[in-house]
This record gives sequence, structure tokens and C-alpha cells, in this order.
Amino acid sequence: MRKKHPREIQKISDAEWEAVRVLWQRGESTAAEVCEELAGQFDWSPKTVRTFLARLVQKGAVHVEMVDGVNRYTAAIEETATKQAVGQSFMNKFFSGGLPSMVAHFVNDDQVTLDELAELQRVIDERRKQLKNEKPQPRPKKR
Repeated sequence: MRKKHPREIQKISDAEWEAVRVLWQRGESTAAEVCEELAGQFDWSPKTVRTFLARLVQKGAVHVEMVDGVNRYTAAIEETATKQAVGQSFMNKFFSGGLPSMVAHFVNDDQVTLDELAELQRVIDERRKQLKNEKPQPRPKKR
């Protein structure tokens, strides 16, 4: 089954994203398994979770297959590509597509901790090392 690119699917609600995250983590799952996974975080009935999954199937974000009389769901969108597309969309909407201004906004938040800053610095240093060893790639143009 081909994974869809995030741009190929309709808008997904915040609640529906929770079900998608479970499918990314667990892989193929029944509605009951998704509901069980979400039970500690949300007070959603099994019927509500089945409704989310049905909507996600209609939107093309989730595949469903009947196995031994039970619907089994899998994510139809790839996690990394989806996070990149959603992150880029967020950055374009709120920070004019500028990564430095977005990072500066969050780093300057009064709630950021020294541990979080150290982790960000580690990620930046690691990426810097990777880029030094690669051929430079132009940044995609803002839409």
C-alpha cells in the first residue's frame, strides 16, 4: 500500500491527529486498540474513536482492512513527511516561513529550561556536522 503525501489528504482535526499518532506508534491496530491507547489521555468512547477512524479513512489518511471480521487500521500517511509538511505550513502561517524567527520565538519563551536549550544546541550542532559533510542544497522557496 502506497503511503500518501500529506498534501494529498484533507484537513485533519486535532482529535483525529491523536488517532493517527497511535497508528504511527503501534502500526496496524483495531479501533479497540486505538481506544485503549488513548484512554489514559482522553475520555473518548469507543464509538467516538471509531468515528475518528472512519473520518480518517474518508480523508485518505488511514487505510482500513477487514481481517477475520474485524476492521484493522493503518496510517496511510508517512510520519516524517507529514511532520515536515505540517511544520512547514505552521512556520509559513505564523513566522513567514522563517526558521530562525520561529526558533527564536520558542527559545525566548520564559518557560524554556536550560535542559531544553542544551538539547536544542545538541540538535543544531549535530545538523551542522551533517551539513558540512554534504553538498549544499538550496532551501525550498516559500509558497
